[in-house]
Amino acid sequence: MIFVTVIVTTILVKNTDDVNFWLFGDTRISKVAMLGFMFLIGLITGGIVFKRKKPEKIQEPELPETDVTPTKHYLSDEDRDYIS
Repeated sequence: MIFVTVIVTTILVKNTDDVNFWLFGDTRISKVAMLGFMFLIGLITGGIVFKRKKPEKIQEPELPETDVTPTKHYLSDEDRDYIS
């Protein structure tokens, strides 16, 4: 953001002459004012168009708790005695 601000400031300082601007009639406006105004309009438009949306929270359905103990014993009595 600082880099963009430095570039914009440099451009505005280098363009200080007046320009003819037509908006239902000729008007002389400084180029600095016109560039600054257009930059501001661009920032506002970009902020509106590209604003981040909050992610929607998806509620997961509650699952009933089940017993996780195995129904079959895969170890023999000898294996259990050896392990313990």
